[in-house]
Amino acid sequence: MQDMADFLGISKGTYSKKENGKIALTVEDFSLISNRLGIKREKIDIFFTKKVSDLETTKIS
Repeated sequence: MQDMADFLGISKGTYSKKENGKIALTVEDFSLISNRLGIKREKIDIFFTKKVSDLETTKIS
């Protein structure tokens, strides 16, 4: 955790909050982290789901 926080230039506490969803992870953070972990662009979809629950969608009236 400390290594990743150092890599991102943030404190360990801030990184922990990002990792646990208490602070939003930016697109830049996500890009840096995935690159650091060696996750190839074509495999990045493992972090996303195609199914979204009704609670996570907004209905337009």
